[in-house]
Amino acid sequence: MAIHLPISDEAQREARELIAADKNILKPGSGEPTIAHSQDMVLGVYYLTDFYDPRTPQYKSEEEWTKKPITGIFPDIETVLNSYDNGEIFVKDKIILNYNNAPIETMVGRVILNSVLPERIRFMNSKLKNKDIKKLLSRIFDEYDMQTTVYVADDIKNLGFKYATLGATSVNILDMRVPKEKEEELKCGDSKANEVYKYFFK
Repeated sequence: MAIHLPISDEAQREARELIAADKNILKPGSGEPTIAHSQDMVLGVYYLTDFYDPRTPQYKSEEEWTKKPITGIFPDIETVLNSYDNGEIFVKDKIILNYNNAPIETMVGRVILNSVLPERIRFMNSKLKNKDIKKLLSRIFDEYDMQTTVYVADDIKNLGFKYATLGATSVNILDMRVPKEKEEELKCGDSKANEVYKYFFK
């Protein structure tokens, strides 16, 4: 890996003002964020915001989740966080949050995520995938500034790592869905490979 070592005062100033990572968070060509959360970070955020609760596997869809019993009603985000820290509620619990004088039906994990978001961006009440996180950062950049976007991206990264660990999500071979067309595709691939070998060794 190359190392950029600015020696002169002008080069150091350029590094601070132009080259530093927090000064280049958008791609010049597309305007998309260059900050890319991946792997465990995305998994942790998805775990936080996804409705599925292993304790109540009967609620398999978002529509069914709306029928899940309410665990509690909370006046603000801080009360939810305190109750969670005290072990009174679980990250997947369905709750009603009074936010801006309006009741929101949500879950504890989504409240935790919203706690690191700027005021004007709240309240995100849906599960977030990788593309959704990118759109969220773009919106924060549009409505706030570069420094705020960097801080929020860092907070989301920390949440992702933390809840990927606490969620302890694992994948094994039995979780993989084998498509019905697998055997046919394999035969087709073998046929084409044999045809290439036949012409090659002709």
